[in-house]
Amino acid sequence: MSSDSSSTPRRQCRFPGCNRSVKSQGLCQRHGAKPKLCHREGCEKQSKGGCDGLCRAHYKEGNEAAAHAATAESLPPPPPPPPSVYDSVLPMSYAHNNNNQSSTMPLVDYLRSNWKREFGWHRVDERRARGLPSMATAQQSFEGWERQ
Repeated sequence: MSSDSSSTPRRQCRFPGCNRSVKSQGLCQRHGAKPKLCHREGCEKQSKGGCDGLCRAHYKEGNEAAAHAATAESLPPPPPPPPSVYDSVLPMSYAHNNNNQSSTMPLVDYLRSNWKREFGWHRVDERRARGLPSMATAQQSFEGWERQ
């Protein structure tokens, strides 16, 4: 409690000689106040003030689920993953016939067509193709398949 004189002091337990704060019915919990229990079926924990009649665990559980649902609803669906370079471009490059001088290797075409993209674009595309989360920074440590 602050020492500010404008704030109202908390009520004290009506039990003689007790200076504890009132919980309910004019009594502290030690002297017989009936605690309010969590409203969830089968939960025996006490509800906490400001938690809508729920214990902290159930209140937090409900808020996290609501926040996750709100976030999931507000985000647009992720773009479809691009094909993996390992599944498309590299096999075609391995099979490329060097005797034909007029055509370039598919991997070279792939890299030339994307040269203006941001730093680490090939890594971002490959992670997305593998269903992995995007990197926080381009300097993030490499996965095993990225060290090949």
